Amino acid sequence: MLEGDEKSYIFCSNGYQRIDFSGTKKPGFSRQYFVITHRLITARKLIESGQFANSVQPEIFRTPGYPLLLIPGILLGQQELVAIFIQIMLSCFTIFLIYKIALAIWGESKIATFCALLYAIEPVSILWLTLLMPETLFTALITLFIYLLIKYFTEKSWKYLLCAAITLAASIYVRPIGYYLPFL
Repeated sequence: MLEGDEKSYIFCSNGYQRIDFSGTKKPGFSRQYFVITHRLITARKLIESGQFANSVQPEIFRTPGYPLLLIPGILLGQQELVAIFIQIMLSCFTIFLIYKIALAIWGESKIATFCALLYAIEPVSILWLTLLMPETLFTALITLFIYLLIKYFTEKSWKYLLCAAITLAASIYVRPIGYYLPFL
């Protein structure tokens, strides 16, 4: 059975309060808290039974990509700390990929450095690093997809196209909006 914080709360239909079993309201928790808790539940179920499910039934509305990223933190007992560390590493990887993409497009190191710096100081991406949300992982995967696609067009090697397709498929497991990227 699942243990931890997610069992101690009943979420209201509006998602803006939590009620513990003693009946006292604790304001300040939003729908985002519910979504994060739901991802942790599915990640724990993956560990316990190997099934992608919520606490009651198989999960059919959410994708398994981000809960897979949460598993190392759950196994180490520091889910938030490990997940945020992984997201910081993914963001650094994204900055590197942006540098490589800009270098491939413009061929100048100064322009590539400027592009990477712009992303590094972009406030919204910095904010997403501190939250247990899939945006950082999705951004890293999409940026890797673009880089691999550029490598395929410049070097005409099928291995880059295959890796780009696998990366795009992985991004769909993180955020379903990736389904529509091939049509762009």
